Amino acid sequence: MKGVLGVIRRDGLFLLGTESKNTPLKGKWRLLGGKLEEGESAERALIRELNEEAGISIRVVNHLGTRKGSINPMDIDVLLAEHTQGGLVPNEKEIGELKYFTYDEILALDIDRLSRQIIEDFCKRR
Repeated sequence: MKGVLGVIRRDGLFLLGTESKNTPLKGKWRLLGGKLEEGESAERALIRELNEEAGISIRVVNHLGTRKGSINPMDIDVLLAEHTQGGLVPNEKEIGELKYFTYDEILALDIDRLSRQIIEDFCKRR
């Protein structure tokens, strides 16, 4: 099983959502993404997941690497993408709230460990 997470940017801000499902991450802010369906590419999966979870369209810009999942032991492709269209409409079955943050705002959030590491690594490369 493989997964995908997106570093979604718009106007220099990062998109995060709160987990609404009853998991160890419930209520924490996190990057958006999910599991790949059979035969699906990471890029296609991220496009699908952002449409399902946030009601937005994205354009994938770059592959940022692969990480190990912090909850599920799976390989997770991390992609950089831009929000191109649509308003933020959370799928309440998965996402409680959606919001764009600056890097400094993210440092003060209750955010899951993997999402924080990915964003910190991304910002260090810039």
